[in-house]
Amino acid sequence: MAIELINAEKTYGDIYAVKDLTMTIPDNQITILIGPSGCGKTTTMKMINGLIPKTNGDIKINGTSIDEWNPIQLRRNIGYIIQEIGLFPHYTIFDNIATVPRLLHWEEKKIRQRVLELMDLVNLDPDEFLQKYPSQLSGGQRQRVGVARGLAADPDIVLMDEPFGAIDPINREKIQDSFLEIQKEIQKTIVFVTHDIHEAIKLGDSIAILDEGSLVQFDSAYNVVNNPATPLVEDLLGSDRAFKGLALLRVKDHMTKTFTTLTKSVSPADALQTMKQHDTKFAFLVDGRNNKLLGVVTAKDIKKRRADSLDKLSKQSEYIQPYATLLESLTKLFSSGFTALPVIDDKNVLVGVIHMQTILDQIEEMSILETAEDEA
Repeated sequence: MAIELINAEKTYGDIYAVKDLTMTIPDNQITILIGPSGCGKTTTMKMINGLIPKTNGDIKINGTSIDEWNPIQLRRNIGYIIQEIGLFPHYTIFDNIATVPRLLHWEEKKIRQRVLELMDLVNLDPDEFLQKYPSQLSGGQRQRVGVARGLAADPDIVLMDEPFGAIDPINREKIQDSFLEIQKEIQKTIVFVTHDIHEAIKLGDSIAILDEGSLVQFDSAYNVVNNPATPLVEDLLGSDRAFKGLALLRVKDHMTKTFTTLTKSVSPADALQTMKQHDTKFAFLVDGRNNKLLGVVTAKDIKKRRADSLDKLSKQSEYIQPYATLLESLTKLFSSGFTALPVIDDKNVLVGVIHMQTILDQIEEMSILETAEDEA
């Protein structure tokens, strides 16, 4: 196993920050640590890489106690990403990402290759960003660089302490979706601290809930939502279990790949004919070369506005990403006024459509199951 905590404790005098904590963190998955303020989640995470020394018990990485590691080598071999990101303001983006590989004495050719790989992974154009400084980037872009830096030395384990907490809600959803796509590719063992139960449910393969330094529940996200172990967990989850259940379901697993697209070269008259043939009132305008989403065109607008090109008739469309949740999709559908949302990947390519009816069917199914459980 990648990480084992065995009766791990941290005390400050007579006060327990972490008490008798035993848990095995699965390989190649995202494990969330969550709980009330002061519950010991950040302390637990920092004990794993020795930033905070444990008082009692043991912590093993791949079967070896961290007491047997050189502390500096231990930290250099574990990725660490924090909320404030901690980029060096006087370093370029390239130098920020290259920090740990240089400390490990990698060859510069290997470092450059790794930096370019990571820029592609976090979807930042090297030509545009590598020679910029952190102050020249948006908050979301800086966070992507922070993720790249945490992965630079290709660690098996990555610790993340509320990494998306300082990002505004809209961009936060986007970077969460991108992070899940990245994790699908890199398959790291990730320990992720958050105070947001929605983020925990969305990102976590497993969720560990702590209170006053003790472990209250450690289970899959599904079981935490559907079988809360204590009143504290129930309070943390809140009400409306059917809607919480939507946060467990990914768009990619419920979208359809059957949808109507048009390109700029299609005339408005032909576009109307295409929509009629496909029995739809709208279609998505895409770039004919790579299927990138450009907007949405409605039959109503074509008939009403009488423009000579679809480019003039299209409007910006709300969209969702494959790793977003059905709960997020429902919110966006309500605001968009449409009955379906385009699904685009991290490079803006249209890959599917999620329909309102699909989500409503899921709510109905969950409500029926919840009623049956209550009656049982």
